[in-house]
Amino acid sequence: MTGPEGRFAGKRVIVTGGAAGFGEAMARSFAADGASVLVADIDRRGAEKVAADLPSALPCEIDVTSEEQTRAMADTAVEAWGGIDVVCANAGLPHRATNLIDLPTDEFDRMFAVNVRSVYFAARYCVPHMGEGASIIATASIGGIRPRPGMTAYNASKGAVITLVRGLATELAPAIRVNAVLPVSAPTGFDRNTFGSDMPEQVERAVIRGIPMGRRATPEDVANAALFLASDEALSSPASASTSTVGAASSKCPVVPGSEHELAAVDVDDLAGHEAAALAGEVGAGGGDVVRLAEVVDREAGPHGVEVDV
Repeated sequence: MTGPEGRFAGKRVIVTGGAAGFGEAMARSFAADGASVLVADIDRRGAEKVAADLPSALPCEIDVTSEEQTRAMADTAVEAWGGIDVVCANAGLPHRATNLIDLPTDEFDRMFAVNVRSVYFAARYCVPHMGEGASIIATASIGGIRPRPGMTAYNASKGAVITLVRGLATELAPAIRVNAVLPVSAPTGFDRNTFGSDMPEQVERAVIRGIPMGRRATPEDVANAALFLASDEALSSPASASTSTVGAASSKCPVVPGSEHELAAVDVDDLAGHEAAALAGEVGAGGGDVVRLAEVVDREAGPHGVEVDV
């Protein structure tokens, strides 16, 4: 927190999927740093519960696949506070772990309706009420750049979010910054949607073996990344989109203009290759290394320094 009122004092923030998981952590973190927060979620009671705990917050029931409900969400924030400064387009969900060819068509379509179209709607109806210096942060996934077996449709939808963010950033710069956070595995409702229960212990062990700090990400890790990207400290970030992989190890990698790798970080597969999927009983174990190091390179980051959490 910066100053007696917080670094987001006077800022108006919308968080979709704000009733639980990453979204709840974002809502609570922005509020703790002085912001007024619209807690938007399809779970009305959950949104009301979170909003009731915050000093300046409103609940909003929304199906993020609905254009009209998204328009109404933006209008609610504008009517209450006069405008919008930050939009965390966080709402999303996975499908049950299965091979792509076994995934029902309606589930495939649902991935793109909830995970991708929702970001489009949020931008379409919030941007007209956002001024210079405002920020949009979408929650994507490390799977969007490094897909794993059993989650292909989900990972494809998150890859689409990353591309949408990059394109939208070029259209809205320099007035509005657009970024994405790419979380690794975290103990949220994602597990229950994917496995039908909490992540099985043997799968979690395999996941953790692929994370340098020896633990999964937390909602607070992701919220901290979102707060940085929305803050004044990020005003010198690239005009085009930057993406941060958010995990349990924090390795700060500033951009060196003109260097061979303008945005480079060593990352580790969060799902430990095929091993976790095999333990989940969804696919057979493949050959090769179960933990692979990958270099993340982004040559569109521009001339400024950014930090990438891996």
